[in-house]
Amino acid sequence: GHSWEEPGNPSAVEISAECITDLLRACRQIQESARAKGTVNVGRIVGGESVNSRALTCTFDIEVRSEDPTLLATLETTVREHIERRRSHVEITWTDLGRRPAGSIDRQHALAQVAARALDKQGLTATFTAASTDANAAYARGIPAITLGVAFGGATHTEHEWIDTRSIGRGIDALCDTVERLAEGGW
Repeated sequence: GHSWEEPGNPSAVEISAECITDLLRACRQIQESARAKGTVNVGRIVGGESVNSRALTCTFDIEVRSEDPTLLATLETTVREHIERRRSHVEITWTDLGRRPAGSIDRQHALAQVAARALDKQGLTATFTAASTDANAAYARGIPAITLGVAFGGATHTEHEWIDTRSIGRGIDALCDTVERLAEGGW
């Protein structure tokens, strides 16, 4: 309806905004008490037809991730519950855009140590961090895996993202050394 003539009519954008605010607040409370890292992000929201009409549609993309399978499941359940509560007000359609299984490898694992030694050989210090990489698929199957970055950079996923191209050579050398050691059974 028209925003002036029918201001009390529901707006999909307004309902979505309230839902997003509530679910992010609930997820942050869970994250604060969790031992593992987990994140919930609404990275995109689109809706409405015009500036002076109550929005008929709204869509938003939510990313839920964690290095811990239990925390990931808890956050996913919380997100779904907060959205489903609005079902009496709006039609809800779910589209799963993809799954990134939770998991990690202990920094003392032989695979991680082989990579750390290869980096050290290049004068670089290994930084062990959780990230969303192809290694996650291996973790879900109980297969040890690592991801080895080959360049220094920063401001990830922003318009100011950058890499230091001068660091690529040493990074590739460390990667090759890691692969060679693993191929030789040096772990």
